[in-house]
Amino acid sequence: MSVAAGCRRKTPKVRYVRSVACDSELLANVPMSPRASPLGRGFLNVREAAEYLGLSSCTLYVWRHRRQGPPSFRMGRSGRVMYRIETLDEWIR
Repeated sequence: MSVAAGCRRKTPKVRYVRSVACDSELLANVPMSPRASPLGRGFLNVREAAEYLGLSSCTLYVWRHRRQGPPSFRMGRSGRVMYRIETLDEWIR
């Protein structure tokens, strides 16, 4: 078996995502510092967005590569992949 064949990643299974619109409405009224919760910033990185949607970060990477899933963008000099919370909520609906 070649090294390249052993490194192939299986296509992740898609899980159904529950609606988090109610959660975001409840959290909007709770005063928190931006460092205490990533929801206070308005942006989530891949790991946080995956946790927010109930998916794995690998699923989001595959969807981004295939141009599926929630819209994302790159932020900063290092080009970190980020997601807007409002966009994630709209995508779920």
